[in-house]
Amino acid sequence: MQRAFRDAGVVGVDSSGLGAYESGRSVNLIVGIVVVFVCVIGGFVVHGGKVLALWQPSELVIIGGAAAGGFLIANGFTVAKKVLGGLSGLFKGAKYKKEHYLALFALLYAVT
Repeated sequence: MQRAFRDAGVVGVDSSGLGAYESGRSVNLIVGIVVVFVCVIGGFVVHGGKVLALWQPSELVIIGGAAAGGFLIANGFTVAKKVLGGLSGLFKGAKYKKEHYLALFALLYAVT
């Protein structure tokens, strides 16, 4: 892949395969989660709420069980198995990296 970039005249290719877009997405995700938690819990506390009142494990079991049961009723076991198998893809990141897009742009530039 690096050779294709050099042949096409593309400079500054990140050899690690992690472009600025992917690392920026991770930072945005973390910052977004922190902002949500701080705002929700902070607003709750400002209005006189006790933070420990938010921790309700039995409620999480009820909501999670209802969601899982409803999903199984609506889709069946074959779809549920495929979904569980595909969940690992959520944590792996994008299939196509910055190198792929740069190679495509180099190809488009060479064609036009």
